Amino acid sequence: IPGMAVSVIYMLFVAVHLGMKERKRVGIKNISHEELMALTAPASPEEEALKRPKNVWINAIMTIAIVVMLVLGTFPSMFLFLVGTGLALMINYKSIKEQKARISDNAGDALQVVILVFAAGIFMGLFTNSGMSDALANSLITLIPPQLGRFWGLITAIVSAPGTFLLSNDAFYYGVLPVFAEAGYTYGFTALELGTASLLGQAFHLLSPLVAFIYLLLNLTGLDMGEWQRESAKWAVGIFVIFIALAAITGSVPLVK
Repeated sequence: IPGMAVSVIYMLFVAVHLGMKERKRVGIKNISHEELMALTAPASPEEEALKRPKNVWINAIMTIAIVVMLVLGTFPSMFLFLVGTGLALMINYKSIKEQKARISDNAGDALQVVILVFAAGIFMGLFTNSGMSDALANSLITLIPPQLGRFWGLITAIVSAPGTFLLSNDAFYYGVLPVFAEAGYTYGFTALELGTASLLGQAFHLLSPLVAFIYLLLNLTGLDMGEWQRESAKWAVGIFVIFIALAAITGSVPLVK
């Protein structure tokens, strides 16, 4: 928690820095009321017709309720999203024709995410059940000299960064981490300590090409995956360093025995 709190403060400073940098690049321009209205006007009458301002409160209540149940784990996430989507369509668009049109217009973005989820699931199954994960973990362990065993907590934290970037969370934590934990026992580290150390690499996980919603975000913003990763990674390094430093200072993760 201390690492997360300091990281939030760090990201606020990053946001201010990027904002000031962008302001310097773009400059400040005073725009008239007419120009502002033109910028905020809908692109077409068809888009304006899709809005449902009268349903804003019921949509807000439904969204908050679904998010709360999602956080509490009351129901499986796929069930909540399925029911929520169905209710939103029925509340906001009464006819079957309108509902089909909304599904059709948004199916392209959703389909990309669904395909990636299926692909990641297949990859994870092959990686874990074929023995590849054990072989990879054992190969990594053999590359680390026994003299560095007292630094096994730090090594696990460092390995978790590329590990959770190149692999899905399930593949890394169920396939690779158990082998690392077993090796760590001989150096005096517990499973809890190494499990906590492996979480520090999550600073880079959302940059992974295996995170499905990133493709939707990039598609909507028109950004290139490689360019976005390069720009974001340099700020993620700061978060990773903060995680490791605070873990060592607070003693939540004994990086060295």
